[in-house]
Amino acid sequence: MKILHLTNHLNPGGISSYVYTIACEMNRRGHQSFVLSSEGSLVARFQDAGIKVFLMIPKTKSELDARLYFCLPRICQLITREGINLLHAHTRVSQVLAAWIKLLTGIPYVTTCHSFCKRRLGRRLFPAWGDHVIAISDPVKELLVHEFRLKKKEVTTIHNGIDIEALQDKMRSKNREAILKDWGIPPNRSIVISAISRIVAVKGHEVLLKAITRLVPKYSSLHLVITGEGPHKKHIEKITREFQIDRNVTFTGSLEDITKTMAVTDIFVAPILWSEAFGLSIAEAMALKIPVVTTTAWSLKDAYKDHDSVLLVKPGDPLSLAKALEELIVSQDLRRFLEENAYSIIRERFSGESMGEKIEKLYKRIFYKRV
Repeated sequence: MKILHLTNHLNPGGISSYVYTIACEMNRRGHQSFVLSSEGSLVARFQDAGIKVFLMIPKTKSELDARLYFCLPRICQLITREGINLLHAHTRVSQVLAAWIKLLTGIPYVTTCHSFCKRRLGRRLFPAWGDHVIAISDPVKELLVHEFRLKKKEVTTIHNGIDIEALQDKMRSKNREAILKDWGIPPNRSIVISAISRIVAVKGHEVLLKAITRLVPKYSSLHLVITGEGPHKKHIEKITREFQIDRNVTFTGSLEDITKTMAVTDIFVAPILWSEAFGLSIAEAMALKIPVVTTTAWSLKDAYKDHDSVLLVKPGDPLSLAKALEELIVSQDLRRFLEENAYSIIRERFSGESMGEKIEKLYKRIFYKRV
């Protein structure tokens, strides 16, 4: 099969990682993967992996943008030229685009629902869910069935997968001391806690800072690294100064390679306040054998047991979060216990190979139903 992935951009983030992992897996399985997008700093990474990238989609967040429809003839020509026989759309804009491509060419398409999307007017009038929908977790599937009225047989839960070996190889190439020096973090910081996500209110950065404020007076060697960008960043930086912990906090901005942050991390934290559809950075930390503290808002919490493979706390509770972090600060044995158990679960249930196998079966079902 020749599969064309459609996505808004190829900048760092969960969707780009997802597309890259699937495309590489399909290529390993004898298929050919292509990507149709607008732009992005990760284009070269895809090309280096043997994945052709076509930058034809205009940079837009609106499915009503007229430019989408002006580029349709060129996209259809590309599809004919490259012999594409299956589409996989990953965003609302690309889903609508895929629906029009199918109308013009007859090529089937699948979509992946990467988040808890809202049932806005556009979705009700023109759903564009495709021939089949992949939900990245069971709660996302429940949303699609109950809120969007999709039939259960039209939706399959396939968890995100991680190319564990590739991630570990990238991690091994990093030097902790060099990174700390590059970021201006004092060498006496022996406990580094990190958070990687967009800096928006629902990710819980403010709660995390309140928890860190409780810990810094007791553990002066503690340092927090926050990786990511977002509309809430200036507010979080301001709070850091107000709490007088700015000497113990570093903002790295967005990174194309998150293993740079992971390489200096002793404890990973995801203080999410609202349901996280999957939590890729959480799973990546586990794949790198880094102990994790997160909240019960995490959609995959049922796959992990509190104090067995992860520490779970109530969302929005800085006191509980501080206590959980302190447990890991004082007990290296607990850190090792959690990380080994979490890693076993990741390898068994959330590997890139496992995801690739399930998605390939779905692709074949859709493809052979057409021919």
